Amino acid sequence: TRARRLGGDADDAAATVADETLRVCVRCIQEDYCVDNRGDVGSWVREAAMDAIPDLVAAAQATEESETLRETLREERVAEIVSALLKQAAEKIDRVRASAGAALASTLRG
Repeated sequence: TRARRLGGDADDAAATVADETLRVCVRCIQEDYCVDNRGDVGSWVREAAMDAIPDLVAAAQATEESETLRETLREERVAEIVSALLKQAAEKIDRVRASAGAALASTLRG
């Protein structure tokens, strides 16, 4: 039916948004080490990205099974997410380590 087809389109759109946002967040976690006169401002971006990871993974899981969902949560992507969070868990800034640990625990709990 048309309603079911539209629902599927909405699920695909949600999965696509979650996938792209997750990709950007992981890249920010891995690469944003900007520093200015205020110090490590990149850490603010990394923290915000880490805070978003559990919700994005949950959003991807909540959508109906789709090709985008399989791509979003494929084994390599999950390994990349966990690796990025573990790297941040070893950083020298306490609040970054705390954010990484919280994001990792929340993501793994589901």
